[in-house]
Amino acid sequence: MPKMKLTKRVVEAVEPEKRDVIVWDTDLPGFGLKVTPAGKRVYFCYYRTRAGQQRRPTIGQHGVLTAEEARGIAKAMLAEVTQGEDPSQNRQEMRRAPTLAEFSERYLTDHARTKKKPLSVLADERNLSNHILPALGPRRSPTSPGLTSPFSTVPYTPRPGRPTVASCC
Repeated sequence: MPKMKLTKRVVEAVEPEKRDVIVWDTDLPGFGLKVTPAGKRVYFCYYRTRAGQQRRPTIGQHGVLTAEEARGIAKAMLAEVTQGEDPSQNRQEMRRAPTLAEFSERYLTDHARTKKKPLSVLADERNLSNHILPALGPRRSPTSPGLTSPFSTVPYTPRPGRPTVASCC
């Protein structure tokens, strides 16, 4: 397991062998490159949790990411680890989280249909199926990129007969 600064030239010069080849970065302890026998080059970050568990999550594939970009991601992951967090555990929890479509179905069955009037439930179902789910349904997190972008294209138009703040004062 050699140690050297991971650059594009070094990463592409590593030859695949019968087993995985691991090259550690000298600039950032815990950051490395794995080259598989098939020639696939993958960046990873090695760390231990506070409980002592060893983790080695994949950062990304060489070509999609440069060594510098992967090093930056690894730095951010290691910063989370020093604050007591576990980036791998966080990623697993995000994958297990319900999508907005699953959450909205649960909302309709557990709350709306039991506690709201039928016309309000119908309005909720219509809004979810026509506006919200087509734009946001597959997302798992409210912090997903582009969460506000579908709404930025819809202009605000006050409904007739209801005063707006500007017209009532």
